[in-house]
Amino acid sequence: MSKIQSAFIAYRHTGEDHRILEPMLSSVRDEFARLGVDAYCTFFAEDEFRDKDMGARQIMEHAFQTVEARDLLFVVQASTKKSEGMLMEVGRFFGNKPIVVARRTTVDGTYVPEMADVTYDWSTLEELVEGIEPALSQFADKQ
Repeated sequence: MSKIQSAFIAYRHTGEDHRILEPMLSSVRDEFARLGVDAYCTFFAEDEFRDKDMGARQIMEHAFQTVEARDLLFVVQASTKKSEGMLMEVGRFFGNKPIVVARRTTVDGTYVPEMADVTYDWSTLEELVEGIEPALSQFADKQ
């Protein structure tokens, strides 16, 4: 395989404002689509989770099954607050498949970027989205 074909988008969910998450994650997903990468993000499956009355364990089991089928983990690190789910997703990928961390410039005191193959910083939504293509280009010949 010469390039990344699929990605799993990880983010902090609990305690975050959905009015901020929705445009941010939509923009990230749309940029992956523009680049020809099939990107999955659990944020967009929330109605399904709610309809099936899924708890945290079932949602994480679903996420892990989905992660296994993806080429890359893309972590949107927008907050200094910890995310258990994101940490588990990073752990699941670490050492097996590439990890990209897009870290907001205000985020510090976390080791998640050290677990990544590629890390870039952003302060605006535009910078977050614009950093995706250069980050993915790092894996063009490594797959």
